Amino acid sequence: MAARAALDPRACLARVTACLAWAGLSACGDAEVLNPVPLTLMDGGAATCPELSDTNPWEDRLGNNTLANRGALLGCAHVGTLTRAGVSYATSYPLIVGEAKNGAELFVLQYVSEGRPDQARAVTALAYLPTGDATNIATVAAGHGMFGLGSACGPSHIPNMIEALALPLVGRGHAVLAPDYAGIGVDNGKTSFLIGASEAAATLDGVRALRQLTDHRFDVHRLGKDFFAAGWSQGGHAALFTHQLFDPASGLRFLGSIAFAPGLGSARAFAENFHDAGRPVGIRETLAAAFPYSYMLYAGGPEAGTWLTPEAANVLPEIFNDDCLPRLLASVPAKLPTVGHIYQPSFIGAAAGCNFKVGCPAFEPWASALIGNEPGAFTSAAPSLILQGLADFYASPDTVACTVQRLQKHGTPVEACAYPGIDHVGIVTIAAPDMLRWIDARRAGETPQICTESLAVACVSQ
Repeated sequence: MAARAALDPRACLARVTACLAWAGLSACGDAEVLNPVPLTLMDGGAATCPELSDTNPWEDRLGNNTLANRGALLGCAHVGTLTRAGVSYATSYPLIVGEAKNGAELFVLQYVSEGRPDQARAVTALAYLPTGDATNIATVAAGHGMFGLGSACGPSHIPNMIEALALPLVGRGHAVLAPDYAGIGVDNGKTSFLIGASEAAATLDGVRALRQLTDHRFDVHRLGKDFFAAGWSQGGHAALFTHQLFDPASGLRFLGSIAFAPGLGSARAFAENFHDAGRPVGIRETLAAAFPYSYMLYAGGPEAGTWLTPEAANVLPEIFNDDCLPRLLASVPAKLPTVGHIYQPSFIGAAAGCNFKVGCPAFEPWASALIGNEPGAFTSAAPSLILQGLADFYASPDTVACTVQRLQKHGTPVEACAYPGIDHVGIVTIAAPDMLRWIDARRAGETPQICTESLAVACVSQ
C-alpha cells in the first residue's frame, strides 16, 4: 500500500473548521483555544478534553492494548459547542423536523476496537452530546454513508457528512456516536466498507467508550441505558449489523435499528458491477470496487495480483488510501475507465457465472464474502425500521426489499417505509421525522406503525 504522509494537526483542524463553517457552524464555538497539547490519555480519568486546536486526536494511541481492552477510551478532543440555534440553523439540519430543543457539545473520541479479525485497533468517532441537564438520555449510534476508505474520510474529519442524521437526533436531546469505522480517522489500515463485523465493532466499542468520557462539559451519568443503531447507505448496513451483533451483556437496552437505504441488500445484484469487462466505470462501479478491496485487507487476502489487473493493483492502493468523495469518484474512472481495467478476466468470468443460489467455487472467497455481508440475516426481538426512497439508484428498492425479506424470514420485527420520488440522498431528510417518532415510541414501550406507504417491491433476487 502507498505510504501516507503524517497528518498535520493544524491541517486536520483547518479541514474540520472548513466543513463546520460550510454547514453554518463554528468549529470551537466560544471556547478558548488551548496551548498545544497531546491527545488526552484516559489513564485514570481526565478532568477535561483539550480543544481540537493543535491537538491530533487521530494519532494512533493503541499502545499495548489488546482486544481484552476493547471499548477502552484512549483519548478525546473537544471540537466545539453548538447553541440550540446553531443546531437549528445549520445547513445540514432538516427543517422538516422543527426547531432543535437542545444545543450540543462535540467531541472526537479514540478507543480500542477490532480491525482485522482478532486484531486490536485504535478507532475514532465523533460524538454529539446534548446540552442542558436532562437525564436518562438515549444513545443513538449514527452510521455514515461511504465517503471514502482513507483516514481523512470519516465524520471526525468531515462532520457535514453525518450532520443531516446527527443534528436532528442531538437536537431532540439524544446522545449521538458517529464512528469513523476502522482505518478511517486513525491511519492504520482500511477494512470497513460493507464489512458488517468491522462496522459493528467500531460502533459498539465506540458506545462503550462514550460512557467513559470524563469532561466538565458533559456528565456521562446523564446517559440512560436506551440504545439505538441508525445509519444511511453504508451506515444503514452498519446499523443492521450492529443490531445483529449487539451483546445484551453490555448492560444497555437495545431498542432497535433504523436503516435509511441500507447497502448490499442483494449479493447477486451487487456482483453485476463485476460482470462486463467493457462496462464503463462510474459511481456504482467505483463504489463496488471498494468492497473486494476492503475485504482483501480485512481477511488478509486474496492478494491483489490474483484478482486485480496489474494496472489496478498499482493505482488503487494510492487512490483508496488518499482520496475521499468526490475526488475518489473522479480518480478511479480516470485511471481505470472500464471494468476490464480493474479486474482480471478470471474474476469477471467467475462473477458472471455465479447466481448466488448454489455454491460458486470459481468465485470464492468473493461469493461467500458478499453473501455473508448481506444485512438482515438474524433473529432479534428488537424491531428494525427501514426507510427507502423509491427513486434510489444506488441502494435500489428491489435490493433493499431483499434485506426486509431476510429480516422477516428470521423472525425479526420489521417495518419498511417507501417514499415515492425520493432518491438515495434525499431519504435522510424526508424520513427524519419518522425516525424521531419511532425512537420516541420505542422508548415509551411501543412498536408504532410509521409508514404512510409500505415498501411493496419484490426482492431482486427472487
